[in-house]
Amino acid sequence: MADLWFAETNARRIEAAVITGYEAAAQLAGIPNYKLYPGDPRRLFLEAIALLLAQQNAVIDLTGKSNLLRYAGEATIADLGWLYGPRGDRLQPSHAITTIEFTLSAARNSVTTVPGGTRLTTGSLVFQTAEPLDIPAGELTGRVAAICDTPGPEANGMLPGQIMEIIDRGPFVEKAINVTESAGGANVEDIEAYRERIRNLPESFSVAGPDGAYWFWAKTANPGIIDVAVWSPEPGHVNVVPLMEGGELPTQDILDAVYDIMSDKTKRPLTDFVHVIDPEPIDYDVTITYWIERSNAPMAVAIQTAVTAAVSDYLRWQSSRLGLDIIPDELTRRVMEAGARRVDIASPVFTLLQQGQVAQAGTVTVSYGGLEDA
Repeated sequence: MADLWFAETNARRIEAAVITGYEAAAQLAGIPNYKLYPGDPRRLFLEAIALLLAQQNAVIDLTGKSNLLRYAGEATIADLGWLYGPRGDRLQPSHAITTIEFTLSAARNSVTTVPGGTRLTTGSLVFQTAEPLDIPAGELTGRVAAICDTPGPEANGMLPGQIMEIIDRGPFVEKAINVTESAGGANVEDIEAYRERIRNLPESFSVAGPDGAYWFWAKTANPGIIDVAVWSPEPGHVNVVPLMEGGELPTQDILDAVYDIMSDKTKRPLTDFVHVIDPEPIDYDVTITYWIERSNAPMAVAIQTAVTAAVSDYLRWQSSRLGLDIIPDELTRRVMEAGARRVDIASPVFTLLQQGQVAQAGTVTVSYGGLEDA
């Protein structure tokens, strides 16, 4: 879409309009060939007025654009979401979740209950069980979800076995340990992700099962979900595939959270069988050699740094969306824009991805071939 302007904001054009307008008015009043030259006190006064008009127009233009979704900023975008009720709210920071396995000192003849809210710590982070855990008679172990007290991504990536120190040790409990990697902690929803979700929000009002509705509700499960693929492999069945920030695959806890939202009878058509599944990773390696034009030798170090950053940006871009084909030409473009004269890409090769697949970089080798003449 073309850019919109609610008022002229170019100060030079506003100044020219004010001055030429004054000169035209003077000529109509009977002063032929009237001109305001630089340094004329009246011209200086009009230039000051033009500056005020430019500032005022900038505010008018910003106010008008703030009412439109594609221009709305931090101060106004939540008001556009508010028009749709609670489903239009911006997703707030989420807490990392994991699964904790509790082990009893011995099997008992009755049910052993581990209270909800039982706390465990890694030393710096605290996790609480989300609900009471009943370990049946005769069993030694039971598993329950646990949520980090602190929202945000800092608690993500705790590997199995790293959460094991019990703060609230109950009777008969010998030990507890996380058996899944913690994931799902995220900061407040990124403004661009929020903008995209509001744009797609009207789809969520349908209960007929459009893919846009499944996309919308899956995104609300966690602000760390950056993309969702939805398709029907056969009548009555729906595959939903979420992708996390940084191209990371969702943990089982995230998949469960998405499934729980989809299972609400107000969102899922009665005849749909929903399957929330992992993205299929498509591995690729990066092996490139690049050269710098000899005339740019004084900037060679800066160009090498820029090329390294360009490759990193490409890797992030390539895993930022489900079904995004592996495109080596995009890598060439980014490296050339970083200052390289020539790029030789041994890998990757163009690879067509299907919905539900995501590119995952393996070995990355970036070699500097030296200087060469144009």
